Amino acid sequence: MTKKNTLQETLDKAWQDYLREERKKKYPNIMLLGISGAGKSSLVNCIFGANEAEISNVAPETVGYCNFHDGHLFGRKINLIDTAGYELSQSDSYFDNVSEAIKLKYDGEPIHILWYCLSVGNERIEEIDLRVLRSLMSIDQVKDRVCVVFTHCDLDDDEGTNAKEFKAVLRRNGLDELPTFEVSIDPKLKLQLPNLIQWSSEQLRDEDFRQSFIGSQMVNLDLKKKEARRIINNASISVGALKISEILTQDDKKKALAEHQMKMVARIFSVYGVDCLAGLTKKFEKTTTMVNFGNSLVSLVVKAIPTAEKFQEYIKTATATGLTNILGSAASRMSYSYVEKHIKGIPVKLEEFYTDPDSAGIIATMLDDIFSVTGSKLQQDEDPK
Repeated sequence: MTKKNTLQETLDKAWQDYLREERKKKYPNIMLLGISGAGKSSLVNCIFGANEAEISNVAPETVGYCNFHDGHLFGRKINLIDTAGYELSQSDSYFDNVSEAIKLKYDGEPIHILWYCLSVGNERIEEIDLRVLRSLMSIDQVKDRVCVVFTHCDLDDDEGTNAKEFKAVLRRNGLDELPTFEVSIDPKLKLQLPNLIQWSSEQLRDEDFRQSFIGSQMVNLDLKKKEARRIINNASISVGALKISEILTQDDKKKALAEHQMKMVARIFSVYGVDCLAGLTKKFEKTTTMVNFGNSLVSLVVKAIPTAEKFQEYIKTATATGLTNILGSAASRMSYSYVEKHIKGIPVKLEEFYTDPDSAGIIATMLDDIFSVTGSKLQQDEDPK
């Protein structure tokens, strides 16, 4: 006789399956180009929260001037191809090596995004930069995936004089179609950093690649929120045929719903980068806390229902779609808060993400908010008149 899994075992399995899939995933490839000192390392640290030491501690695969850093090894869901800068005398050999790296691909995938860094702290754009950019624009495979990132914009004046001059130089050299973004690692000067993140995500047509990139970046929270909403909507549609009244009495349906919801929550955590911050790629197998992490939010919703007084009436007629939407929204709101604290430099711990005594209260408030919108309709439906 086959032993049936409990609901908890179903949740644990769904979480383990998710992690197993994550370890096999391919990540988008981002190439960094520009002269030594152009601010490439600072840009990576600012966007992905991965400092140079973290990446340098992982031995890269080296081809010519390019170092290939595997995201699975340094805990981010992107692969970085660093061209390691160049000297002014290396114009031809530098582009030859970049071109070769583009042809070789990485992990069987092409270069998805190219960030060409130019420091506005320099007096001018060097001829080698213009030559390489023109050459890149002649390669069909990448010409629409290249942008210019003006770094060190905190060194520019208030009018952005140097950045304007650099753009004029690009125009005069037939490179006016290149997207450009002014950035600075100074947190007070966001400038166009969120725009760079938005543009980069749009180059990733593959949904998994896009979500991996969005989850890894730690700048544009609104982009994370929008992607989380897309995940919630898709999950809600997938469970739309189930009804709560049936789920509460049928174990198979209860487990099927829980599995759908667990996968949704896992993807929301991922798109916010909660797992990147927690270092799941290195520590999950050895940490009991991590095993509980995936199914804890589902449990929180169950605990929150008794404290959501108005919601008691709603639950009687709720659909699986409605509860999935609530659960996803709760996961998104909690993840947003967690990552926002990290970005602001407020210390956060993984275990506090779901053991925070306010978490159930947050969800209870959300449940009542949902009822406030639907309550009048429910009362009309139940009115015998």
